[in-house]
Amino acid sequence: MGSLALDSYTYQRDAIQLAELLRSGKVAAWLTAVPPVHVKIIAIPFAIFGPLLGYGTLAAEPYNLLCYAAVIALVFALGRELGGRRVGLLAGAFVALYPSFLLTHCNC
Repeated sequence: MGSLALDSYTYQRDAIQLAELLRSGKVAAWLTAVPPVHVKIIAIPFAIFGPLLGYGTLAAEPYNLLCYAAVIALVFALGRELGGRRVGLLAGAFVALYPSFLLTHCNC
């Protein structure tokens, strides 16, 4: 299945190479590597889960889940600060269940 972003193939290849650096203990080489920061970040779950799950979307899902949870927590905190606990819960639930946000972050 093709990707909507043609550069994603390059990013995936670079992330796999960076994951191999991490797995071999070459953290300094990983830090100073040329690829963008988001590719370096994706290399972390690739290094951890790649040998078990392969170097695809499934191996990157823990990072995706972490980002999704962080957004929901921040929306809850902002809503709680501005309108109280109930507003925070409603805002967090609304964002968590918003169809385009949910589908984008769950790769469904």
